[in-house]
Amino acid sequence: MSPENRPKDQPENHFDQNRLREWLRQGWILERRSLVETVSEARESGDSGDFLIGGGPITTLGPGGLERASCAVWAPDFFTDFSQVLSGDSKRPYLSQWTRVIRRNELLAWLSNSSLKTAFEKNEISVPSAKVSWEPPNEECFRRAFDRIGHAFREEHVKKAVPVVFSRGRVAMSDRLFWIRDRIIAGIQATDFNDLRLYGSWSDDAGFLGATPEDLFTRRAGVVTSMAVAGTRALSSLGDQSEDPDALAKFAHDFLNDPKERVEHDLVIQDIDRVLGGAEKSATRVDRFGSLFHLVTNLTQRSTTGLATDSMSSSTIETLVSGLHPTPALGVSPRESSMKLLKELHRICGEGVEREGFGAPFVVKFQDEVHAIVAIRQIRWKFDETDRAEIVVGSGCGVVPESRVENEWKELAAKRQAVMRLFRLSTEKSEPVFWSLQILQNLLRIGVRRFIVCAGARNAPLVVAAEALSQSGRVKIESFFEERAAAFYALGLARSRGEPVAILTTSGTAVSELLPAMTEADFSGVPIIAVTADRPRRLRHSGAPQTIPQTRIFADVAERVWDLEEGDSIDRLDLVSKTRPLHLNICLEEPLLADAEAEPDRLFENARKDVHPFQFTASTSISIEEADSSLALAALGSFLARDEGQVAVVGALGRDERDAVASFLVSHGLPALLEGPSGLRGDRRLRDIELRGGDRDLQRMCREGNIGGVIRIGGIPTTRVWRDLDDVLVRTQTLSISRLRFSGLGRGGFIHLPGPAGGTIALSDFLKKASVGPGLGPARLKAMHRDSVALLEADRRTAMKVEAAIGAHPQSEPAFVRALSHLVSNDSLVYVGNSLPIRWWDLAATRESVFALEANRGVNGIDGQLSTALGLVAGTESGSGAESYSEAWILLGDLTALYDLAAPWALRRELSRMAKPPKVRIVILNNSGGRIFNRVLANAPGGPSPFENEHGLGFEAWAKMWDLDYALISDADELARAHSSSKTNAVFEIIPKADDTAGFWKASETVETKDSK
Repeated sequence: MSPENRPKDQPENHFDQNRLREWLRQGWILERRSLVETVSEARESGDSGDFLIGGGPITTLGPGGLERASCAVWAPDFFTDFSQVLSGDSKRPYLSQWTRVIRRNELLAWLSNSSLKTAFEKNEISVPSAKVSWEPPNEECFRRAFDRIGHAFREEHVKKAVPVVFSRGRVAMSDRLFWIRDRIIAGIQATDFNDLRLYGSWSDDAGFLGATPEDLFTRRAGVVTSMAVAGTRALSSLGDQSEDPDALAKFAHDFLNDPKERVEHDLVIQDIDRVLGGAEKSATRVDRFGSLFHLVTNLTQRSTTGLATDSMSSSTIETLVSGLHPTPALGVSPRESSMKLLKELHRICGEGVEREGFGAPFVVKFQDEVHAIVAIRQIRWKFDETDRAEIVVGSGCGVVPESRVENEWKELAAKRQAVMRLFRLSTEKSEPVFWSLQILQNLLRIGVRRFIVCAGARNAPLVVAAEALSQSGRVKIESFFEERAAAFYALGLARSRGEPVAILTTSGTAVSELLPAMTEADFSGVPIIAVTADRPRRLRHSGAPQTIPQTRIFADVAERVWDLEEGDSIDRLDLVSKTRPLHLNICLEEPLLADAEAEPDRLFENARKDVHPFQFTASTSISIEEADSSLALAALGSFLARDEGQVAVVGALGRDERDAVASFLVSHGLPALLEGPSGLRGDRRLRDIELRGGDRDLQRMCREGNIGGVIRIGGIPTTRVWRDLDDVLVRTQTLSISRLRFSGLGRGGFIHLPGPAGGTIALSDFLKKASVGPGLGPARLKAMHRDSVALLEADRRTAMKVEAAIGAHPQSEPAFVRALSHLVSNDSLVYVGNSLPIRWWDLAATRESVFALEANRGVNGIDGQLSTALGLVAGTESGSGAESYSEAWILLGDLTALYDLAAPWALRRELSRMAKPPKVRIVILNNSGGRIFNRVLANAPGGPSPFENEHGLGFEAWAKMWDLDYALISDADELARAHSSSKTNAVFEIIPKADDTAGFWKASETVETKDSK
């Protein structure tokens, strides 16, 4: 459809899906060169270029022939005389029924049937690799061709010749048009902002696609340009220095000054200049084309001279094509004997493969433009009668007298591999283990030193690569058989060591087992990295075994998700934060271990290579920058200056934040509800302002409107009063200050202070600026608002009731927690699980000591608690920079323990090999069910029993299975005796009395009213 016949309401670049299928059955494409000179200029201008696309062909020429056609495309065979093509003696021009110019991202959107926004995010369009069974070229045939060229050097005065070899393969597919579409999308993505040009033509039964680095010529706006492209080096030759500017500069210098490469390149320049005559020549430079580098020189003929002055007639096109094809980059120098020698070389090393259009001119005439490219870096296919196709990929190399056969053979392979990867075809030599090793080495660059491995068949390449890194002494690996426990163990380990930890899983449901821990990591600001094996992308949505949709499982909790197949790289890994989880989904083809089995020495050699670490940068999505901290300080000052009762609720804090938070609370005289993970509970500096009777009085006064403001500091509080503040009927205002990215409520203010990296200010530095006065004295207490004073007074009365109730009910749950806290030494790690145990701890544990209390309070789930605690213990290993402990007390409820029965696996693995492991005491408060619901859902229509999961299970056999000491505890004295007598890891199962616990609640919960104050 011509533009003048297009319906008025149809946008110029609008194509429906019927037109898409028509185009994919029989169409063509050519990427237009940008009008700007270089890729860097294109990038700066945002001009990523556009495409000429069309469908057809028109089988007859109308009146006026070629000159009346809107667009003509020629794709002759390499050895065809182009004059015969134009005269009609050979293939007729391929003329489009319709032609369009379409922008890159619009084309991506159309092809992927997605929104334009998704097309802009090219990484969101994941093209599956096609599995190809390859038959590589024969090296002996190439050597014979190389020898024939050597004879031509000596006897025929030839200076350069280009032999071409081919790989043949077979590929199967479920839909031909989808297969072609995916190859086109891959090509569009691969040519974005670089000097490769996508081109191709296809019909119902055959076609080709390529991404060429080389223009034969372009004629536009009275200018003819050509380019000499000769001399090749692979990006892989730089090793792990491919992104090092100094290494790249030296590489370019050496390449430009290599005598052999310059001789080869200069021959091409001379031949092109012979045709154009008096062309302007640019300086020769090194350009990168995907994974290959070439020497490039531009040649330009302006409109004042030669061929550029002619109209773009058929004769002019013929003159340019016939004169320039083939340049010495694809042919022979001097060209007098080019076709004869090239045909002979093809008979020697072509091995029966038709050369067809490989290296031939691909020419498009559109309006007043002519684009003629050299059709290299291409794939060709022919469909058979079934669901298969034959694939051919060719590669050529310029041979000069200085060439060495071994180097040229490697160059040929590198060029074919680049093409296969560009169009998402499996390569001749798949290297899943070596590629997996590169992925893991990238993780080392951002500080990963621990891998938690859950081995399976699909992630075998990742496991073998991790083992190679371990044997090199660069990382430590720990093996788990169960993914959920392993992920929570990784969470605890990462939190304890303050560095990212990676967990490696196989495919399928194993991946979904990581979701709880990944969610907790996100909500609590811990960087764990899920590295999940997957089956190839081509099997997605097929129902093939273990092909669940893995790429979006962690989409809402991972800072970033990479979906990778062999040959892909991890871009921008150095820009991730230190406070959120990541997901790397690794698609692996079979055979999974063949490359490592063939070259084990190379594997371990590569694993020993140095990797330069990146520094983490903090998330800056809503952060306060150092220069703008005055605005946040002003907001905090305004909040504190209001004449109303105010309180602080302090959640989890890092060790480096606690002193600053304590000083801030003291300086402002804020009554403070200090949760156990804050590390400030019982701190003597805060004795006069700490709320000790739980949150009941604060909850009541907020609902009565007597507390005007609550400042939350640190992690998201789990106290009930914090949730009540989300009620729109509660007038209390809130302000959150935290390094985490969450405000914790659906209302109120939020100051995000992720840390000093990237120009942001840390929470501790911010609070130091916000602190006033030398300390909390009588004057500061006297200056408190009357409602704040009233809250402290009510809290003291409630605390006295709690003390009395504990004494009166010694076998209640809070009494046991009090007794346990007296046994814990100051150099012990304390981990308290959800849901009731941590509430009991905050209410009843002694305040005579300040414990290093840990808990999972990001999501408040009860799963993975023991595994997390053991990960924290493992992180205390000497030399890690973390604190060391003599004992680790882990307090759990019975259902929480049942959720994590596989966790002690860690005790038999890495923890057993620690030089000075702390003694682990697993204390299970077994009240035979979820007794928290006895209070939370006491008024449910059917009562709380449906929620409690009542059981009669004990944990003695479980302790025995894991070779742990065991003691059944029914009173506080038994707990003390069990502790003193156990010299190794142990399970203490406490059986509290339900009547005593009920009595405690009754005695401690006398409701206080205004009249009873």
